[in-house]
Amino acid sequence: MLANAGTPLMFFGFFYVTFANVALGLLEGAMLAAIWRASFVRSVLIMVAANLVSSWVGALYLNVVAGTDLTIANVQAWLWVSLAVMFALTLLVELPFVRWTLATPSSRQRPRPGIPALWRLAMHATLCVHAVSYPLMLAAAWWSGVQLLPDWTVVPVAQLAQPGTHVVFYMEQHGTKVCRRDLVSGGDTVVGEVPSLDGGPLFLHPDADGVMRLCAWLDHETSTVIARVPGVVAPTLDSPWKFTGHFWGYLLCEGPGQQRLLSGETPLSQWWQIHAQPIVDDVAFVTMSDQICLLKASTGEIALVGRGRGAVVAAVRR
Repeated sequence: MLANAGTPLMFFGFFYVTFANVALGLLEGAMLAAIWRASFVRSVLIMVAANLVSSWVGALYLNVVAGTDLTIANVQAWLWVSLAVMFALTLLVELPFVRWTLATPSSRQRPRPGIPALWRLAMHATLCVHAVSYPLMLAAAWWSGVQLLPDWTVVPVAQLAQPGTHVVFYMEQHGTKVCRRDLVSGGDTVVGEVPSLDGGPLFLHPDADGVMRLCAWLDHETSTVIARVPGVVAPTLDSPWKFTGHFWGYLLCEGPGQQRLLSGETPLSQWWQIHAQPIVDDVAFVTMSDQICLLKASTGEIALVGRGRGAVVAAVRR
């Protein structure tokens, strides 16, 4: 399980640029030489260059995807779309290189009507070569730890908690307003405002009369009061589960006879700031960067509550 921890995307990016392009170029060049009688050395050199160019184009595409509104609720769909798009881009980018590789006397064919014979041969060769190399590349990515929320299933929030039991306070994603929301039923209410967009995480502190003060850190030493929030208390639960966040963006969930890992890194996104607080038995309140989530550790279920910064959870006073 812990093999999924660390920085899989960083490792795979280094691995792919440094080694995989050469290995894929060697494989694809060897296939072109063996099956289509192209020059081995020439084929390898051209296909290494082709893989370098296609990886650069793929990186540009991933930068575009990274700018979209990715969450745990839609990242899986984006992954499958991206796999299809990147496969198509690879074929388009590398087709001229394959055609260049086959442009030798031994691989030329008699021209036919329509698409020139050499281009038709290059299309066929490109599809055949990448039918072998692309699955190997995906297998290497999986081996290096690039996985999509392994061991977790995204479910509706109502499946993990009851409405009216807990509320969450959070700052707007791109604003200074501080809002309150029921964890399950929703319904945002503005309760105050932070002085600036640089406001740190929220926290709760009791007044002398027992009413909670909602506060925000301004820096490592200074905080400010946002509002008094009656009717809530800080959740105190002696959970059998232990939730430990780690620097490299993963959360280790340890319970009776079980252990699960929630990674903040996926093939399309990096959610490195993960914090968790148990609220009911094996259910924990989790923030993943600007995502507010609930998870049930024993069953491997996770739900997206909403989006916001510096969130803190509170139990409704009974």
